[in-house]
Amino acid sequence: MTQCSLVDNGQFTPVYVFWSGPEQASAVYFSAPLPACWTGASWVGDGMPGYRAWIGNSQTALYVTLFAPGIAECKTQALICTIYFVTSGGAQPCCDMKVLPVQNTYELYPLEYFDCFSSTYPASAGTKITINPNASCQCGGPLATEPTSWGRVKSLYR
Repeated sequence: MTQCSLVDNGQFTPVYVFWSGPEQASAVYFSAPLPACWTGASWVGDGMPGYRAWIGNSQTALYVTLFAPGIAECKTQALICTIYFVTSGGAQPCCDMKVLPVQNTYELYPLEYFDCFSSTYPASAGTKITINPNASCQCGGPLATEPTSWGRVKSLYR
């Protein structure tokens, strides 16, 4: 959850997908397909942490519970899955990978999450991963424009 860029250096590459609240969720439904601009990369598979239940795959449609079977709990932050790729080092600069709604032949399903009572709600995609970023497509938040100190930061929360 701390990196928003990835350098394609032609090797086995994991990409991590996280759920980050403020809403609590028990399961999520999404896709995160290999972008066309990631030339020479191949999807290898998905890895789920612990003993989570899941149906499908990240490339088309993936439903993942955020808990182990038999242990009902909701989370505001959790590692959903790890998507594994083998790369060739040929990704185009500024290639973006992001979580997307599920698309089938007939319709587009929204990004969804399931709350603690199994009701569904629309979810929004968070930070994308920028593959081979450069000066024209840097990722990340805004940068400080003036110097500060810890005293000044602490004063914001008094």
